[in-house]
Amino acid sequence: MKVEIKKLLLIGIYVCVSIHLHGQQDDDEYVRSFFLKNKIDSIEISCGFFRDSKHETMFFDIILSADHAKIVYNGRHNVTSVNIDGLDYRKRLISYISMLYINKTKNIYELRRKRNIIYAMEYPSIVLSKYKKGRKKMIRRVTMGEFSYDIEFNPEFEEFYRFLVSLADRYLLPQQY
Repeated sequence: MKVEIKKLLLIGIYVCVSIHLHGQQDDDEYVRSFFLKNKIDSIEISCGFFRDSKHETMFFDIILSADHAKIVYNGRHNVTSVNIDGLDYRKRLISYISMLYINKTKNIYELRRKRNIIYAMEYPSIVLSKYKKGRKKMIRRVTMGEFSYDIEFNPEFEEFYRFLVSLADRYLLPQQY
């Protein structure tokens, strides 16, 4: 009886591990197929954001390829590069990029209306570039506001923005940016 329970337990563990590894393989294939299908070597996301409610800004790049993702901070005194661990983060980045920039199944803007008053200030921005055969080509620059327009962003784009900020908060030390 004890031997049968041990066998069932081992079979259960084997099945769970196999399912988990198969799921990771599917995620990895999703990321790889995106780069192959679009003939892209890598993607660079350059971000300039305000920190919290302060007037501080943070600037960093995320470099994403079929094999890895890393976040790069180019500070005054040093360059910090940290690998973004976890296939889930790469898959999520690819989903946003595909939806908003490559396949454009969702618009970035929901509303962009001319305003009567012009506000002169700096706005956070995201610049997305792709590399094909070693050549860099900018796909799109999105500024999180404009001097003479009221803007409402698509909720998925706002999620993407918050996700990028969360990656910086997770992987870069606060004193770095």
